Amino acid sequence: MFEEEDAAEETNISAELIAHRKRLIDEWNTWRAQCEEEVSDKRKGKKGERRGDEAKEEIEVWIDEVIEQIEEEVVE
Repeated sequence: MFEEEDAAEETNISAELIAHRKRLIDEWNTWRAQCEEEVSDKRKGKKGERRGDEAKEEIEVWIDEVIEQIEEEVVE
């Protein structure tokens, strides 16, 4: 009798846990889809701005060049 009640209670708790986990996963998937949509919209907006403004990027390059090498000899 007690074993049957314990088994029924475990089944009920397991079902509640499964339902809770499913609800959490559904909430997570909804949140993630919203974030992906926002990121996609931002990317589309940036692409549109670049085409309209034709943004230019300036790159500065430094080149170090050894012109002459001087050797010093110490005399004692």
